Amino acid sequence: MNKKLKFDLLTRASKSGNIFGVSFVKTNGEIRSGAFRGGVKIGVTGKGLNYKPSKVFNVIVWDMNRNGFRTIKAENLKYLKTNKITYKFK
Repeated sequence: MNKKLKFDLLTRASKSGNIFGVSFVKTNGEIRSGAFRGGVKIGVTGKGLNYKPSKVFNVIVWDMNRNGFRTIKAENLKYLKTNKITYKFK
């Protein structure tokens, strides 16, 4: 599936403010699953990032299990579950 389409689905899920489930491959090859949420303001310092995540199809989300911000690369997405709809990617 096109990484642009994956990025759009992931961005839409994160902007809703609802909790959503994701499984993806980390950069070290490990598969990671969990509950995430977008739009979280807790812990934001105001410093910002050194790059624009959307330019490289990354989405910054809050990890509900580990209480921290995480970056998900759209190209490494395995599945996305949001609003009772599950999207599975090869």
